[in-house]
Amino acid sequence: MTSSQPLPALNDDPDFLRGFALQDAYIAEIQRIRSDVTLSDLGMGEQIDAVWRRACSQIAEAGRSLRERQIARLESLASLIPIGPNIPVDASEADSTVMFSAWRATLAQAQQLAHDRTALMSAYNDAQRFGDDTMMRAVLTVAQDNGITEVVNRWAALNPDLAPNIAELDLLQDVLRGMSTDSLRIRQAFRLPEQPTESSQLPTTRQMAQMSIGGQR
Repeated sequence: MTSSQPLPALNDDPDFLRGFALQDAYIAEIQRIRSDVTLSDLGMGEQIDAVWRRACSQIAEAGRSLRERQIARLESLASLIPIGPNIPVDASEADSTVMFSAWRATLAQAQQLAHDRTALMSAYNDAQRFGDDTMMRAVLTVAQDNGITEVVNRWAALNPDLAPNIAELDLLQDVLRGMSTDSLRIRQAFRLPEQPTESSQLPTTRQMAQMSIGGQR
């Protein structure tokens, strides 16, 4: 699944707004049930349990929907960065094998630099300077996989038309990694309600209702 269109601002996102709306609707429904004096303890417990379970399912689904769209957009944006082996589609099987072997060896070299951002940036600069496309792709692959945005941004600086896309990619990566204020807001929007006492005690309430019926016989 891919998404070529930017996501709406969080405050305008339908799933984000739905998360809060579902929470509000849940609270209102629980209050309505609890204020219904015509309900028995069992009837109230069963209704509250059903409402709670439905709300949890709907809120979780809204959260999954937003995350799936975010991941789809992330993948679409990431596809703009030259990562992975650049093997021509018309290459022979033998040539493809040789090129892929060379790619794996170069990628292994770049992966050894994953924990040294300065060294990884230096490898990128050298690859650019000497026109080493394979090394450049390997370094960008490692940078993208490990969230080393300064290396990707260095590449983006040479491709100014893509600068807005890369900026969006950086922000989206931070959101999905839980490293932005939007991450906190998203957690709040899709926070599942705690199980009400009436729901957790429903098995006991049912047992007591059965005992009451048995005692009346």
